[in-house]
Amino acid sequence: MTKGRMNLKLKDSENKIRNSSLRFLARRQHSERELKQKLRRKGFSPEEIEEEIEELRRLGLLNDREFALQWAASRRRRLYGSVKIRWELRLKGIDRQLIDEALEKADAVMEEKEAARLLMERKKFRDSSRAYRFLIQRGFSPEIAQELATEVKNEVPRDQG
Repeated sequence: MTKGRMNLKLKDSENKIRNSSLRFLARRQHSERELKQKLRRKGFSPEEIEEEIEELRRLGLLNDREFALQWAASRRRRLYGSVKIRWELRLKGIDRQLIDEALEKADAVMEEKEAARLLMERKKFRDSSRAYRFLIQRGFSPEIAQELATEVKNEVPRDQG
């Protein structure tokens, strides 16, 4: 193979990985780990992936800090608790320091307890144990879940049997 053909083949490979990366990033922001996994599943080599990740970072198209901040704020607006948001971000490869920062900023958008209270108002639970389980599943701390479930228990009128 001539030198010119090797360069052409290399550029073609670079274009393929760039196109794949940009398609993924056009849908939504991704963490580095997520994008690496998706590119690996597309059949790109580890070397190609690392080079692409570096270039995307350099271009400002891939940033774990920005991803974590956006993800945490979005999940809090959708009324998820910090436990669940932390778990999701860890699965996406975000380090603990960035997660702590993202959760702090998410609390600036809406406090966790306020989100839990809004969720409880929407669901109108009558049974405190169901309310507690629901809040735990949504990623709220046991303390917040217990406090709000107790409020449900205290608000439910006793049957006059």
